[in-house]
Amino acid sequence: MSSLFRRAKTSFYIPGCDDNPLRDRVKRVLWRRVPPFPRTVQIETRTGCNAACVFCPQSENGNQLPKGEMDPALFKRIVDEIGQSGVTRRVSPFLTNEPFLDPDIVEKYRYIVRTVPRCASGGTGER
Repeated sequence: MSSLFRRAKTSFYIPGCDDNPLRDRVKRVLWRRVPPFPRTVQIETRTGCNAACVFCPQSENGNQLPKGEMDPALFKRIVDEIGQSGVTRRVSPFLTNEPFLDPDIVEKYRYIVRTVPRCASGGTGER
């Protein structure tokens, strides 16, 4: 019984998406609702990596993906939207890449800290 509650606690649902109305009501009681805005955001500002780590999908699929950098205006728009939401707790300026290949990553990090001060990525004290 304990494992059932543990599973339910980590499961999410979207109200009204289940065909069975009874199951939908049970989910409303036991499961957590999908939040209206993400609480954790990962932004990949640049694709590609200079390593071949065995645990990373980039080393296996990296040659098939297009290489490039995110447009700075798009990055700012994403971070501004996160800042306006007020619910995001963590913003990570990386996904499956090497963030330090982006020459502007430190400035982008500082922009995240200034714009989304309550997120966990901002621990430098710079605002």
